[in-house]
Amino acid sequence: MGFRRKEINLSQKTWSLRHRALKPLALANLSVFFEWSNWLRDAFGSRFISFLLNPSIILSFFFFISCSSEPVSTVNPLANRGKQIYMANCISCHSPDPRQDGPLGPAIHGSSKELLEYRLLKRSYPPSYSPKRPSTLMPRFEHLAGDIEALTSYLNE
Repeated sequence: MGFRRKEINLSQKTWSLRHRALKPLALANLSVFFEWSNWLRDAFGSRFISFLLNPSIILSFFFFISCSSEPVSTVNPLANRGKQIYMANCISCHSPDPRQDGPLGPAIHGSSKELLEYRLLKRSYPPSYSPKRPSTLMPRFEHLAGDIEALTSYLNE
């Protein structure tokens, strides 16, 4: 009797080893799922569970979640641009919420276009305006001359 040489296909051997390593993990996940489904069946009854797992019920649930009662576009694009300008230039001194006082600057919600033009471009106040905090800390923002309308729209929302 001679000894036979056994040939091994390495790709099959590798797959077999991986399969053996993952099998306990897959079985553990399945056992948890079946335990959970058995508990639901015992708690609520098999008809209720089959009703919940009906594909049309699941699709309807996701459809109603995705629906909204609000109109699709409620944001004013000019005010959205103003918010971006405010967040980029103003929140270091004024509060991120324009209705609240900031660490250096006052609340500026409801500011008029005239006030914004004077403060941003001239570092002064309009003639008929009495300031909340008379200070000269605020620098000029001449680069925002074309964006004052958007900033006014955001601050008066």
